[in-house]
Amino acid sequence: MDLLTWLRQEAQLKKMVLVIVFIALFLDHMLVSVVVPIIPSYLYRMDQATTTPSVNSTDSTVTYVFIQSVSNLSGTWGSIFAPSHSNREFFNNASRTNKNPDSNCSGAGTQLDELNTKVGLLLASKSTIQLIFNPFTGTLTDRIGYHVPMCAGFCINILATTLFAFSSSYILLLFARSVQGVGGSFLSVAGMSMLADVYKDDKERGRAMAVSFTGLALGLIAGAPFGSVMYQYVGKMAPFLVLAVIAVLGGGLHFLIFQPSSVQTVVKQTFGL
Repeated sequence: MDLLTWLRQEAQLKKMVLVIVFIALFLDHMLVSVVVPIIPSYLYRMDQATTTPSVNSTDSTVTYVFIQSVSNLSGTWGSIFAPSHSNREFFNNASRTNKNPDSNCSGAGTQLDELNTKVGLLLASKSTIQLIFNPFTGTLTDRIGYHVPMCAGFCINILATTLFAFSSSYILLLFARSVQGVGGSFLSVAGMSMLADVYKDDKERGRAMAVSFTGLALGLIAGAPFGSVMYQYVGKMAPFLVLAVIAVLGGGLHFLIFQPSSVQTVVKQTFGL
């Protein structure tokens, strides 16, 4: 209890607010970049698992390669083995009737284009949702303060990271990314409001914002390599569960520093509960 009293003193409270906002921006933007090396590979593996190759197409391709190899071999050593006219006619007819392997490349290109479209929509969904929610979040923050939106932002990001960890379909991944956009809107808008309210002096506010945006940059830098290494050696769930733990720590710290009773009072006054 003495520790909480000390942390809630004005000098320490400023530092703790800066730490909370730093964690919020770091978490949100690390989740932005951690999916970049994971999603394309994961979606490709899902598509490969659900697509069963045709046996006839495979056999046709193998037969074509075999016939071409034998045909080249017979052409190279023709003077020695001197294949008969009937054999040459058989290989020529077979090579004409078999499917051209270039069509397989065309099919793979189409599949790759579809995958790129899915990845693009998934990555853009977070920013799109956040762009839509930011004005409403700003209005809500002006009305009820920044404590409730900040707690909501951490809780929503916990939900988003958990959905990312356990999602096994593209729709669920897209939903998780969209949920992350809502959480990112609450964290960024409420975080900037906290800094502006606590740091009254212009110079202090400028330094505090510089430190907080360092968390943003670190999240973007660390997310991609962290996600790549964790996905390769541990699996898809691991990086998102780690980020969920960070969200729990940030949200718990915010809830611990600021009295829960004040949050409850704001909710009662706003919604008349």
